[in-house]
Amino acid sequence: MKILITGGLGFIGSNIAKKFISDKKNVVTLIDNLDINCGGNLFNIESFKDDLELVKADICDKKLVQEIIKDKDLIINCAAISSHSLSMEEPKRNIDVNVLGVLNILESMRSLNRDNQLIQIGTTTQTGILDNQDYIDEQSIQNPLDIYSASKVFAEQLTKIYSTSHGLKISNIRLPNVFGPRAEINSSKLTFNNYFIGQVLQKKPISVYSPGDQIRNIIFIDDAVDAIYSLSKYEHKKNETFLAVSDNHHSVLEIAEITAKLFNGSVSLVDWPKTNTQDVGSVKFSNKKIKSVLNWEPKFSLKDGLEITKEYYSKNLEKYL
Repeated sequence: MKILITGGLGFIGSNIAKKFISDKKNVVTLIDNLDINCGGNLFNIESFKDDLELVKADICDKKLVQEIIKDKDLIINCAAISSHSLSMEEPKRNIDVNVLGVLNILESMRSLNRDNQLIQIGTTTQTGILDNQDYIDEQSIQNPLDIYSASKVFAEQLTKIYSTSHGLKISNIRLPNVFGPRAEINSSKLTFNNYFIGQVLQKKPISVYSPGDQIRNIIFIDDAVDAIYSLSKYEHKKNETFLAVSDNHHSVLEIAEITAKLFNGSVSLVDWPKTNTQDVGSVKFSNKKIKSVLNWEPKFSLKDGLEITKEYYSKNLEKYL
């Protein structure tokens, strides 16, 4: 297949690229503009850069998107400004990338190649607070609490409209907190659990807002990539949404303590800042649908994933600080 991965220098995009180029029959192209707020890193593809094509560009550039998409078989859209806090500070830029960028992809598919397939990457925070149910699933009402999460809701709805109206092959997959090699570990504005790893690798205590009892779902990157890969092979590709989440849930404090123990670090409880975006509290997610439909299973425990992550950064830490 000819595969396009947008946001391909980022954490998730680069790991997806690594997976697809393992099949030498695939031709992989990456788009990335190395936005400092998105975690893109050229080193993420260092070990396999000769096996793919890299286009340094922005998905907001409609003409360029059209030119690149027209001959592709599969598009995986990882391009996004994914910081919850930055989305509240710069809402227009967030909407430009996360919504209008997706619209550029959809319009290019509609007008140039209706036979290609799109996998749109979403987030479990689209549903917001867990309300009167034990677990959130694909049918739960979406009630986002910040601009980033809302932009992902809107983008997902756009994909469903285009799929229904124009017969496009589109699937959505929502991911929880993902961790592992190639993540941005030096920014508190991106995924909290990867920032924990960055703190402990720099011999700093992991700071957790007290008491840290909010429940979160956290998944190792290889499991997330395998879910996306399985979805790319799924025959019924129109209007489906899947939650690719771990079987297990942990409190934020527990995640910090397990990370600190494995990396020989420590945890420090701190007060919540006076100005912060609304926290979703404790949330739990169901992966029953993706297990039954795609026959996908998460394979890595938190500890197993952290062991692999530790080994990666022990060799490459200077490239991520």
